[in-house]
Parts: sequence; C-alpha cells; structure tokens
Amino acid sequence: MRSRGLPPRQKLLMVAPPGSGKMMTAATLASELKLPLFTVLHDGLIGKLISETAILLPLVF
Repeated sequence: MRSRGLPPRQKLLMVAPPGSGKMMTAATLASELKLPLFTVLHDGLIGKLISETAILLPLVF
C-alpha cells in the first residue's frame, strides 16, 4: 500500500447493500496486494440485543 501512496492499514470494513460487489472488490484487492482476506458473515456478529453485538464486534476487529 505504501507503493501506492496510501498509509498502511491493518483492517478494512466494507459496508454496502447486497450484490454491490464487495466480495469481488475485496478479493481482487487482496490478490493484487498479496494480502490475506478474511470474510465475516453478519449472522455471526449480530446479536438479539444491542449489547450482544457491542460485545461481539471487538472480538472480530
């Protein structure tokens, strides 16, 4: 990323409607930059209560 003038990042969270190409964009970007790609399904993050979601999010990110 430094070669492209971007500051180094450790994580990227992409949020957009279904079918907008997030996965394809992420896979292409990771492949081009030779970086690992981890996908997280929202079903594993969203709890029944807001407090459950607040506890789960930092565990992933």
